Amino acid sequence: MHALALLLKLILPNLIVLKITVASRTQEPEWARKVLSIMPFPENEDEESIKLSVTNGSSSKVINYNTLADVIDYSEIYPSSKVNHFSSLHAITGIPYDEMIFFDDEMRNKEVNYKLGVHFVYVPDGMTYELFLSAIKEFVNKREHSFLS
Repeated sequence: MHALALLLKLILPNLIVLKITVASRTQEPEWARKVLSIMPFPENEDEESIKLSVTNGSSSKVINYNTLADVIDYSEIYPSSKVNHFSSLHAITGIPYDEMIFFDDEMRNKEVNYKLGVHFVYVPDGMTYELFLSAIKEFVNKREHSFLS
């Protein structure tokens, strides 16, 4: 999933604005940030960092992704509710709640859906490629339907 999200983020910038965020209610925020900064990306430690060339108009640059922290655009890591985390992300990014997708393995965090309008996807056994694609299709269909209403 990480590679697909990264691919969407870098190859489709004119079609999709994809920001990757982390929201955690851990009691140990510094420890969580440290883990993200040492967790290899891609997950296979035998691979070197992902190096992609990004072109913006006439300029081009190479971006290296070595750890999971390198892929994350924003993080809300502190003891609080997911509603507070997403309220903060909304204030920081300006992204409307109904344009956010939240993958989580705790059903109690679905409150972001009915309190804020964030599209919630329950992943009890973790993320899979198939689940990610299915959630994106569901999200797009939901948005298309709301535009037609």
